[in-house]
Amino acid sequence: RAANISRLLYELALSIPDALSSPLTGAMAIRFQLKNASSPLVLDFETSREHVKSVVANGRPSDFDYVNGHIVVPARALIAGNNLIRIEFNAGDASLNRSADFLYTLFVPARARLAFPVFDQPDLKGRWTVKLEHPAKWQSAANGAELSRTTTGDRAVATFAETEPLPTYLVAFIAGDFRVETAVRNGRTFRMFHRETDAAKVARNREATVLYAWEPYFH
Repeated sequence: RAANISRLLYELALSIPDALSSPLTGAMAIRFQLKNASSPLVLDFETSREHVKSVVANGRPSDFDYVNGHIVVPARALIAGNNLIRIEFNAGDASLNRSADFLYTLFVPARARLAFPVFDQPDLKGRWTVKLEHPAKWQSAANGAELSRTTTGDRAVATFAETEPLPTYLVAFIAGDFRVETAVRNGRTFRMFHRETDAAKVARNREATVLYAWEPYFH
């Protein structure tokens, strides 16, 4: 796939319900250039056929096969050059580490496919934009900087900026009933999300976060 696909961009929108028993619903728009459109397109989504609600390829509803954890889009729905595949789905929970009042991703080494449709291989890096809808009292964060946050009733929608090209195992987001500690060092603002209620322990961790932040990763 890496030899045939380039200029990959994922646009993920995910809705996190209040009830743990309710599924996460989502939409993924995948934009890419296809060198050769003569073969079906295989996307990784290791859940079940029932999790895939719809597939739209280049503006038209598309049929698809679901085979051994893969969504297979027929070649007739594809074109050489720029393509856009939109998939509505119910997310898988296996790599979302979900509880009643928070969730966080852990996609190492190849577990993004357990949550949503992707090309789950390290040599197919893509830029990501993420939008999360969740309970209004929750905090959230993702790889990209937060661009906006709006609240309607008891629900909030947070949007995050486009990332640099990432392999899927480095894509990350959190959402939950967290408290946030903020500190500034050398002009940079650091945030620590926590659920700890011991004030002394929080203070120690807050200080450590500021003193020992891995600055080389931010240059």
